[in-house]
Amino acid sequence: MSRQPWYDSDNPSRVARGASWRVGLWIIGIVIFFGLLTAGIWAIKVATSDVRGAGDQAQKVNAANNRIFAQEHFFTLYNNLLAYDQQLDQAAADKDPNKKES
Repeated sequence: MSRQPWYDSDNPSRVARGASWRVGLWIIGIVIFFGLLTAGIWAIKVATSDVRGAGDQAQKVNAANNRIFAQEHFFTLYNNLLAYDQQLDQAAADKDPNKKES
């Protein structure tokens, strides 16, 4: 039995059904392939998230903007501490029992 082109076939609907099955299987195969590819990429991202997170954190800590902000914030806190210390010294001097009130 020789293979005939679909247009020479006695039953062209059979040929069309066979071709549609092949097209359908290719589409299903492509969908499964991309689904597995997507799942694989997601699994790799999940598996490497701890290492990537630690690396991102190290970059953020060592960034110039973060270091500058930390230094400026330290000086702000230190100046506030000195101001509070002066307020405490002033409050202690105001409450000194040896001081005569007029």
